[in-house]
Amino acid sequence: MKRTSFFWMATITLTTVLALVGCQRGAAAQEHAPLQYTGGEHFFTGILTSMEDGYVTVTLTQDAKDEKEEIRFPAGTELCFSLTEDLRQDIEEEGVQVGDKVTATYDDSAEDTDLWVVDIGLPWIGFTDVDARDYCADPVRWAREQGITNGTSNETFSPESPCTRAQSITFLWRTVGSPEPTANNPFSDVSTGSYYAKAAAWAAEQGIVEGDSFSPDAPCTRAMAVEFMWKQAGSPAVAAAGFADVSTGASYATAVGWAVAEGITTGTGTDTFSPEKPCTRAQIVTFLYRGFGEGM
Repeated sequence: MKRTSFFWMATITLTTVLALVGCQRGAAAQEHAPLQYTGGEHFFTGILTSMEDGYVTVTLTQDAKDEKEEIRFPAGTELCFSLTEDLRQDIEEEGVQVGDKVTATYDDSAEDTDLWVVDIGLPWIGFTDVDARDYCADPVRWAREQGITNGTSNETFSPESPCTRAQSITFLWRTVGSPEPTANNPFSDVSTGSYYAKAAAWAAEQGIVEGDSFSPDAPCTRAMAVEFMWKQAGSPAVAAAGFADVSTGASYATAVGWAVAEGITTGTGTDTFSPEKPCTRAQIVTFLYRGFGEGM
């Protein structure tokens, strides 16, 4: 699968940019400093919120900053760019739709012109097998940027491949900063030189995994995944989620309730959680992102 990406050219006038201060939402708009030329390209991300009447509007999902890390446009700002019919046709041919997350750069290097050239495209997740529109796109990009996983090759993440217990515990361990375990490895089936040895020892030390065997190559089920995370969060007391396939007496029942309460998962159906169903790699990093990563 080839990387999905596109770019188009649009222009924005200086007077329009200055007028954007009035388009900003909330108190931050009143505090926004006058725009200054900085002589270069600037990157921003947002949602393509409209494409009509000769304009395309991108609503920023994070602060747009200059090279000094000073906020030029705060999250929530609506940037409105003029869009020609040819450019509209190119966008339609690429299949871009309103609601897509996009990345873009604008160039303010020329002080003697009021036209800025802007490149806009679908975000590059870092792997050829994860599309920017996939539900796991942000979690996968986050996991890659945080060093939680580098994928299954330089170009692939293998989102639909089953995630093993070794991978799941290693991802969780890396999410919390890869702490050095202080106790010896208690598992008979975990070799000292394995990539997950420290993660497994840490998990045992923290009470996340118990016993004298770890079963590193066994699939990580949905019940295991949320129970690992729940224990890492301190095993908080939470009411049961009420799934028909999760018994109130199950060891993982409270963990499932916690995962639902925290917005980590809503289950696999109206009243089902599918606790014994193996998790994919995409699902595991999505759970971790929703549980621990969105504020990172």
